Amino acid sequence: AMVGDERQFLAAAMAAFLNVCARNELSRIAALLTANGNLQDGAAWMASAAGNDVTGAPLTVAGLGVAMAALRETPTVAGEPCNARLAAVAVHPDDEAAVLEVVQKLPQARQPTVVALPGLAASTYWYAFGAPAQTPAIGRATLRGSDPSGVAISGLVPASRYDPSAGEQVSYPGLYIDMAHTAGLAPLGRCGLVRCAKT
Repeated sequence: AMVGDERQFLAAAMAAFLNVCARNELSRIAALLTANGNLQDGAAWMASAAGNDVTGAPLTVAGLGVAMAALRETPTVAGEPCNARLAAVAVHPDDEAAVLEVVQKLPQARQPTVVALPGLAASTYWYAFGAPAQTPAIGRATLRGSDPSGVAISGLVPASRYDPSAGEQVSYPGLYIDMAHTAGLAPLGRCGLVRCAKT
């Protein structure tokens, strides 16, 4: 049987493991952005000809405006304006404080999430993202365990969790540990992402 301290240790160990996973995923996203590989059409993922690689976008309100306009105007595959709304800004950690100060100048309902990516080249580019639900720019392949039974620990109050395979809330007689692994990241398209050069 597990006692209280052992459960706290298990929770702390899982939290540390998940933090490492999150850091690894952010590093992979930074590498993907920096590489700027070609899409299936043979052209670069972010390119000025495609409208999602802009210059003259310093980390100011005016610079955010340049990125916001590009997110709206970048054409879809069908040639229509993407019309994506700014949802997140990814920057090198050196620029995190500056961009946090800038986004505070926007109306609260329109303030994007700020993400610092240590793997980005310092002081070269920053990236503007639209909402992933509207215009996903990066795809993530995830491997997830298929056994929804959890880890049975006697004496715990049953936990309830939504089980997608069952399509309903299911009670588990113990501690539920949901394990997943990001198997890969890939660019999905040009809509929803703008690379911004500060000069």
